[in-house]
Amino acid sequence: MTHTDGFPVVHAEVDAVVLGMGERIDALLTIQDGFTPLLALAEGKAQMAYGLIATGTGTAPRKGDLPTALTGEIVDGGQLTADPSVNLAVKTPDQVHELRLTGGMENYDWGINGHRFDMAKPFEHTFDLKEGQRVEVKFINDTDMWHPMHIHGHTFQIGQSGARKDTVIVRPRETVTVQFDADNPGQWLTHCHNAYHAERGMMGVFSYVK
Repeated sequence: MTHTDGFPVVHAEVDAVVLGMGERIDALLTIQDGFTPLLALAEGKAQMAYGLIATGTGTAPRKGDLPTALTGEIVDGGQLTADPSVNLAVKTPDQVHELRLTGGMENYDWGINGHRFDMAKPFEHTFDLKEGQRVEVKFINDTDMWHPMHIHGHTFQIGQSGARKDTVIVRPRETVTVQFDADNPGQWLTHCHNAYHAERGMMGVFSYVK
């Protein structure tokens, strides 16, 4: 692993990576003589996409012989360490916002802090900032599903030295804390990158002007 969401990380040797919707990685792939399968497995589903990298020798494996689960050293982008060149300067946050991810499958009432985003009233329940602030955001997942959370217009750092990203997986009942600098005034959506969840209300707005 060399980059996540376009930012360099301390290189990590892994066998598999978990990706949420909207996340990106860069990796150097080590292949062996013969055929090396490159697999994409859908989490929680019996679905697979794969390609074969061939060196010109050997016999291609049959689909039925390919792995059906991730094994070995497994990471996701949120568990990587930023390359020092892209670390945010250490600074005490000027503003802290808690974004509780709420709702569930039963009523399909996804939201943030119990509020479902209303397209007709987009500036209700905004998270107000001021230009120049260091902002800390706590994504607190109160649901039983994964949510890849994205912030528009900015990139953030996970913790003090975690990866620089714009999308991070927040697992069920877990909290992920990120920081970013309010250096791009505007009205910026934050949302779950699972489009079905965002469309049903798991969106909010970071709001500030010059």
